[in-house]
Amino acid sequence: MASINMTRRGFAAATASLAVATAASPAFAAATPRLYGDGIHDDTEALEHLLNGGAVMAVSPHITAEADAGSVRLLNAKFRTRRPLRMVSGLHLYAANCTFIVAGGPAMPYPILADSTHFA
Repeated sequence: MASINMTRRGFAAATASLAVATAASPAFAAATPRLYGDGIHDDTEALEHLLNGGAVMAVSPHITAEADAGSVRLLNAKFRTRRPLRMVSGLHLYAANCTFIVAGGPAMPYPILADSTHFA
């Protein structure tokens, strides 16, 4: 059996490091928007984050939501947004087996995008 000799100062430093690492994990997880794609939850912020190059965490394993090299792929989801979405120009969006419901309107096979000139 191995023995470990640790001073009080070393123990306090190790405990503080562990506390900082533990506190940082939930903060990072909270910073990544959740994408529900169930037609019930509001996905406005998560979709905009993805459409502007950020990463999102899909809640369901059946949903694909990926952004890379100027392209976004959305698969197998029903998104509900409270307003038209804002996205960077020049982005290629591929959405298959998806529906988009904007502000309680009809389900559409594509997202309604906001006029980017109003969001400079």
